[in-house]
Amino acid sequence: MKDELNEVVSRSEFIVAHPDAVSALRRLGFTVEERPQLRPEQELARQAESRRLYAEKVLKKLPPRLNTAVVAIDELYHETRECVLFGHNGPAITLCGILVEYLLKHASFVVESGGYSDFDPIAWAKFENLDLAGAIARARRNKVITKPEVKKLSGFRSDVRNPYNHYNLQKIAKTANFVLKDLPRIDTSTGDVEYVNIIAADDPTFQGIAKREIDTAQVHTIFVFAHEVIQVVLERVHSKLGRHIEDSEQS
Repeated sequence: MKDELNEVVSRSEFIVAHPDAVSALRRLGFTVEERPQLRPEQELARQAESRRLYAEKVLKKLPPRLNTAVVAIDELYHETRECVLFGHNGPAITLCGILVEYLLKHASFVVESGGYSDFDPIAWAKFENLDLAGAIARARRNKVITKPEVKKLSGFRSDVRNPYNHYNLQKIAKTANFVLKDLPRIDTSTGDVEYVNIIAADDPTFQGIAKREIDTAQVHTIFVFAHEVIQVVLERVHSKLGRHIEDSEQS
C-alpha cells in the first residue's frame, strides 16, 4: 500500500487531508513533509524572481497603460494594473469592481456639475454613498453609458463585483462552473484509491483552491473590461462637457 500511495502523492500538485488522516499516514510510516520555512532574505529573493518572470509574460498581454488626467481614477487604475502585473489576481479583480463603480460616480458628478472647476463636497457626498446599481442608473440617466452597456455592467456587478467584494466563494465557483477533475481520493485505512470529480461550489474545502485558479483564468478579461469602460465613459464625459461649453458661449 505504501508504494501505491507514494506514487499517487508524487503526481499531486496539492494534498488536502483531515488532520486525523495525516496522523494515520505518519503511523503507517509515511513522511508527511511540511513546507520548509525560508529565511526572510531567501523568501524575498524567491518571490522577487518569481514575480519578475510572471510580470514579463503578463506585460506583453496588457493594453497600453491609461493616463486619464483624473488623479483619483489614475491612482486606482495603476494600483489595479500593478496587481494584475504581479499576479495578485484576486485583489486585482476586486479593485476592478471598485474602479468601475468609482468611475461611474465620477462621470455622473462631473456631467451634472458642468465640469471640473467647481467642486461641491456636499454634492459629491451623495454620489459617494451610491452603490454600483445606483451608479449604473445615474450614469445611464446622464447618458454616459448606453442601454446595452447597462446590461453588461449589471452582469459585471452581479457576477464579479459583488461576489468578490463580499468573498462569496460559492458564487464565484458556481458562476465559473469550476470542477476539479480526476482527483485521487485515498482511504488511509485500506489504501484504496478512487478518482472523483468535485464541483467546487458544493465543497467548501476546495472553494479557496478553485478561486485561485478562477482568478488566474479571468483576471485579464476583467481588467480589460474595466480599462475599456474607463476609456469609453471618460470620452463621452469630455464630449458632453465640450458641447456644454460651446452652448454656453453661443447663448
